[in-house]
Amino acid sequence: MKLDFHVHCVRASQPTGAILLYHGWGGTAVSYLEFARQLSEEGYDVFIPELLRHDQRDPLDHPFDPEITTTYFWCVVEQSITEATAIIKQSGWHVSDVIAIGVSMGGFIAHGIMSRRPIKALVAINGGGAYLEAERQFRVRDGRPAIKKEDVPWKLDPISVMDERPWLLLHGDADDIIPLSIQSV
Repeated sequence: MKLDFHVHCVRASQPTGAILLYHGWGGTAVSYLEFARQLSEEGYDVFIPELLRHDQRDPLDHPFDPEITTTYFWCVVEQSITEATAIIKQSGWHVSDVIAIGVSMGGFIAHGIMSRRPIKALVAINGGGAYLEAERQFRVRDGRPAIKKEDVPWKLDPISVMDERPWLLLHGDADDIIPLSIQSV
């Protein structure tokens, strides 16, 4: 399967593993290239996909408009999780040698990848794996009705299937967009 979107690749001279690196809502893949270079110096091949509704993939004009975020956030998360399988396959790395790292929305994506694929590890920075709790809190914050089971927009709540693989969760207590409580419940 050929990818129909761009994935930035920063290769290590003597790689020992691979990293899928995901940016946050309204961000860009290019803004993570320096971080990818630093990770490659530590021995990782780093892959930063351009995300749906971001970068060059039909980007949103006003991503932080509440209606836009409400409409597209979970779609982007789900699409990115699905695309990870093809990215890993094309990377040449075995899935068990891959670490998913994500910031904010990218942390949601990284959690989703780990819940569905046998990757090696997860690092989530200000992003969460408790999707249902996140959506509950987003709806309260936005003044929207409570979520109903039939309205759940994702296939699997990652927090419900977390296992013994390594995961590092980092979160600032002053983040007013992604609540600390949704890192893991």
